[in-house]
Amino acid sequence: MSNRMVRFLAVALALAVALPSFGADKQGQSDKDAAAQAGLRSGDTLPGPFQVLSVTGPRTGKFLSPVVDYGVKPFVLVFVKDTKNLDNLGKFLQKLNALIAKHPDARLGACVTFLEDGGYRKALATKGDADGKGLAKAIDDKEAIESKLRDWAGSSGLKLDRVFITVDHPGGPEQYRIDPEASTTVLVCDKLQLAADRVVFKAEPKQKDWDDVLKPVEKLVARAEREARPKK
Repeated sequence: MSNRMVRFLAVALALAVALPSFGADKQGQSDKDAAAQAGLRSGDTLPGPFQVLSVTGPRTGKFLSPVVDYGVKPFVLVFVKDTKNLDNLGKFLQKLNALIAKHPDARLGACVTFLEDGGYRKALATKGDADGKGLAKAIDDKEAIESKLRDWAGSSGLKLDRVFITVDHPGGPEQYRIDPEASTTVLVCDKLQLAADRVVFKAEPKQKDWDDVLKPVEKLVARAEREARPKK
């Protein structure tokens, strides 16, 4: 691992500890903005860590940082605008989870973040809500979204081992500059860098689109598996 990667991971870990659970990372914003301006192309360093709220698995109800959790291992970040159309995404995740199970040595992970939290983070940061009604409504709306996603994951038979299902506020992590008009944004990552160009879908991705997304992930898994083999 290069010294640069070691420094990046050390900073990411420190920031994940220091960040409040409802705040975006602001440190080094100029560097992150520069990376985002470049469009996050293959080989670009990730803008930094961020936190999202997990709605499935053993960390349900807790904030996590996928960039820190996966670190220099390969992983896929998927940002989805809302929870309206889930069928094709569910089929993609089933294939992704099968790929993870088939190639354990690659240590591939993934995090799907729905940019819809019922206004929860905004309510947490809002001052002047003396009676707490705004926050109470946001919590109810957030829990309804979480329940919908858990029901979807269960009914789709998604047995996700290393795939987090999470929610975040609309717009997602600021430093990643997710297009607010995009239905879906995909980042394929390895060693804290983009392993392929960022993929942005304006309309809901069809199954063929998801199959195309999977191709660079399969190549990444094959490479990671080779790198994991003991050197002779």
